[in-house]
Amino acid sequence: MEPDEVFTPRSSVVNPEMYVSRNRLEVALQSALSGSRNIVIHGESGCGKSWLFKRIFHATKTPYMVVNMANAARLNGLNNALEDRFAKFKTSIQSGITSAAELKGGVFGIGASLKEVETIEQLYAEPLERCMELISNKKKDAFIVFENLERVLSDEKIIDDLSNIIVLLDDEDYAQYRVRIVLIGVPDDLQRYFMNSKFSQTISNRLVEIPEVERLGIDDASRLVKKGFVDLLNYDVESDSLIRSISWLSDYIPQYIHELGLEVAKVAKDERVLNAHSLQWGVYNWVRTSFTADYSAIEDRLNSRQTKAGRRNQTIYSLGQIRGIDFRASDVESEVRSLFPGSTDNITLNITQILSDLSEGERPLIRRTPKGDAYRFASPKLKVCIRCMLRKDEDERVYKLPIDETFEVSNS
Repeated sequence: MEPDEVFTPRSSVVNPEMYVSRNRLEVALQSALSGSRNIVIHGESGCGKSWLFKRIFHATKTPYMVVNMANAARLNGLNNALEDRFAKFKTSIQSGITSAAELKGGVFGIGASLKEVETIEQLYAEPLERCMELISNKKKDAFIVFENLERVLSDEKIIDDLSNIIVLLDDEDYAQYRVRIVLIGVPDDLQRYFMNSKFSQTISNRLVEIPEVERLGIDDASRLVKKGFVDLLNYDVESDSLIRSISWLSDYIPQYIHELGLEVAKVAKDERVLNAHSLQWGVYNWVRTSFTADYSAIEDRLNSRQTKAGRRNQTIYSLGQIRGIDFRASDVESEVRSLFPGSTDNITLNITQILSDLSEGERPLIRRTPKGDAYRFASPKLKVCIRCMLRKDEDERVYKLPIDETFEVSNS
């Protein structure tokens, strides 16, 4: 197999060979499918929300249509995004690529002919009803999946329109289609954004949330990397520590494992050997092509290397080592003292103020959680970039590896 057949970070189709089964989440989603409420799926970007629902929907032969909420923002409205989705499906039939559209376009289990689609277009002026009629099975529930919901959470009009749809699905005229919706986004409190609606109480009763789609466990992440390089690509691996390094540098996030795995595999393709050299250059290529904005944001927050203690640098470096998603000032201080014992012994550290500073400005590195008692990274890419770009020397000073030079990769 070729590297891009094994590691598929941007593919909309689930690669069954590189899918990590998550039994608890799969059972929870299947249980929600058999219920009557609309479904909420949340989790950090890249952790596998889309792969999860597509895996289960395909396994259960559930008809669905994906509406990317980035289009609702781009096209100035939810109706426009629904109309665009319907129009693209019609175009795919006219072009004779229906089968590809059913999989890659996010529409599954629909066998509509061009004549049927044109009839729907003539009978129904409303974009929502057109889409519902298109995917309706009548024998089992179908779903409209609103993906990337975080892109429109600040748009009150779109959220209000979505709230109305949630309520209307129980109306007799719409209930006949047996169509429910799935909301997919990053925040862990998606329901909160619907609470300002005049239908807030009824909306809450119409939603069911499955557990958060989190990063992979350390063992699962390592197994995924090993399966890609050893089982599918048949590369030799010089050391198991290299497998662990790819998992750690990717922060155990499936999408980033695929991204970094692809870059490393391309470097190692000729010799078919995963070694320190191929990992080093794979990381360099990955950061150079995918993390320039994140690298710049981190670079802007760093002190000069000549700063005596470089406490802010030590704090940013320590943030990159934290394994959890949410963290408090006390967690970060413990990490700083553990990683930099010589320069922090019997010293008062103002970590609370440093974290507050890092959460402010146009490009914050971290943000407060909704409850306000902890922080998390503004983007998981920032944490990954910190792990790739920052190092500490024997004097406990933190320095950055230039983006235009090769990286000496740590086997942390």
